[in-house]
Amino acid sequence: MAAVRESSEVPAVVQEQSSVAEMIRGGIESMPYNAMVGLRITEMDGGHARGALAARAEVGNHVGTMHAGAQFSLIEAVSGAAVSSAFLDLLGRAVPLAQGAELTYRRPARGDVTAEAHVEPVEVARVRSELDQHGRARFDVHVTVTDAQGTLATEATMRWYIRLNA
Repeated sequence: MAAVRESSEVPAVVQEQSSVAEMIRGGIESMPYNAMVGLRITEMDGGHARGALAARAEVGNHVGTMHAGAQFSLIEAVSGAAVSSAFLDLLGRAVPLAQGAELTYRRPARGDVTAEAHVEPVEVARVRSELDQHGRARFDVHVTVTDAQGTLATEATMRWYIRLNA
């Protein structure tokens, strides 16, 4: 009997985390600025996230490619989704905040763009340990942006800070 009870509880936890992740995704997409830009979070799980931004005049620049600011908006949102998914179980008692970014624009982004962000598992473990010891931690999230042709357009490192609520 106990084995049946344990196995039925695991899906409930997974379902609850999935619901929280869906709420976060929806919250990121519905922020007024993000909604205006039109960004979408297409995946987020376990420290990984992917997002997309469709090419249209409102997010273009003077040379007909994706505006650098639009790319940054996607980078920031996707890194936030990756952070949220890495620390999903802590979000009721911890606050992650973006602190800075370093971007390198490699090539013009032509057409729709996709961004991917990763919080490495070893980094997640280190951050959790620092949170346990100090109540706060800083860490980086690597993000890449590719365009419709699959060209690496932009690379970024988003700097994050997370603290436990007082």
